Amino acid sequence: MEPADVTVSERQRDTRTTDELIAAALTEVIAMENNESDESDDSEILAPLSALTELHRRGGQEIFERAKALCQSSEPHERQLGALILGQLGIPHPEERASSPFYAESVAILLGMLAREQDAATLSDIAIALGHRGDPSAIAPLVSLRNHPNADVRYGVAFALMGYEDDRAINALIALSADEEDKVRDWATFALGVQISTDTPAIRDALAARLGDSDDEARGEAFVGLARRHDPRMIAPLLADLNDLLTSVPPDQWGTLCFEAAEESGASQLHGVLLRMRLAWDTAAIQHDWRYHALEDAIRTTDRNASDTAGGVDGDEEP
Repeated sequence: MEPADVTVSERQRDTRTTDELIAAALTEVIAMENNESDESDDSEILAPLSALTELHRRGGQEIFERAKALCQSSEPHERQLGALILGQLGIPHPEERASSPFYAESVAILLGMLAREQDAATLSDIAIALGHRGDPSAIAPLVSLRNHPNADVRYGVAFALMGYEDDRAINALIALSADEEDKVRDWATFALGVQISTDTPAIRDALAARLGDSDDEARGEAFVGLARRHDPRMIAPLLADLNDLLTSVPPDQWGTLCFEAAEESGASQLHGVLLRMRLAWDTAAIQHDWRYHALEDAIRTTDRNASDTAGGVDGDEEP
């Protein structure tokens, strides 16, 4: 039994040495590539207490030097690990990335790797690491990889180009939003729809092209992106999707993108089906989680506009 004065943070403190962490992180990288991890197979999403996350958290000169050496290894998995460490060393907040320790050095190393790497899995993780660093100097070399024959590399490019209000990045994401691979389309559509504020006919047309996408996530991101840009083309297919969810999918399996898009659009045409979805939600059996809150937010917004249309309630008042 632990002493009473031992805190949770002390119980969870990782006491492994740098050597032990690197060995464990290498195992994690190999497991993720082989889809052996029970986390998401997206390589940038890591378990909260993983060895790689601990290396990011500790940061410091020693870990930077070890990562730099890994990036020069002849073993692809070691190069992957080196790149992934450099991508988030110190785990800086996005707005503080450029002033974080080892920022310039890490970007320079990653760009050098991007130019010469031949292994597709490693190339994808280098792109993801550059995405975390968010340096505009990476845009041009990343864009040059948008037609890479490997889907994982194209996925890495889509991830890495998120957030840039730059025509080169936007045009590449427009192309990637029509990719043959579901996860590439999903991330490119997400990047176009909600990670930038730029609004052009080309972006809206690219999003509209995904309204009938067979991938639920890509289609949902298109709904949200068009709703944010007040493009009415999303209303009819969103209404159809909401009705399909209501009649074909158990409430505990509903996602939130449709609700987010309904809230963003505020379209009164959506209010009726949203109310029916609320009635279908068994509050005794299903916890009031984020999905229910998203549904309620959508109901409030569409109800306000429905009331305005009927001339019953001022648009600035709660119903």
